[in-house]
Amino acid sequence: MASKRKQNTKPSTLTERTVRLRVVCQKPPPPQRYCAEFGLQDNSTTAHWVIHAGQAHPNGDIHFECECRVRPHQSTGSPNFLGPFVHGEASRRFLYLSWRPVGWRPPQPDPPCPAWLRRIKVHLRNRAKITSELKSGFTT
Repeated sequence: MASKRKQNTKPSTLTERTVRLRVVCQKPPPPQRYCAEFGLQDNSTTAHWVIHAGQAHPNGDIHFECECRVRPHQSTGSPNFLGPFVHGEASRRFLYLSWRPVGWRPPQPDPPCPAWLRRIKVHLRNRAKITSELKSGFTT
């Protein structure tokens, strides 16, 4: 006999908020030197793998910004990030910073040097400042 999950029938008064996130990548190698693209990857489709360039700063850092929706997870109350830049399952949300050769798109053959295809996961769940500020902003 299959077990049934108990669904929360209590009406939720928790709010969804829109937040702007900024990720600072400190002094990465200049992508143009390597004929590469580097940016924040959206979750549109793997067929397109769209990368959004960040804002380069005089000190060599690159800032990436995006808006996300956030609402409390139904069972844990932890912030659940949603939106076009958020990847992963609800308990393990993250952003991708991606590096790839200019013009390369899946499902093309890998470029001659597969090491060029890199992604950095920027996890959202363990960001203490984000988490505490969002939890205090939710109303119950």
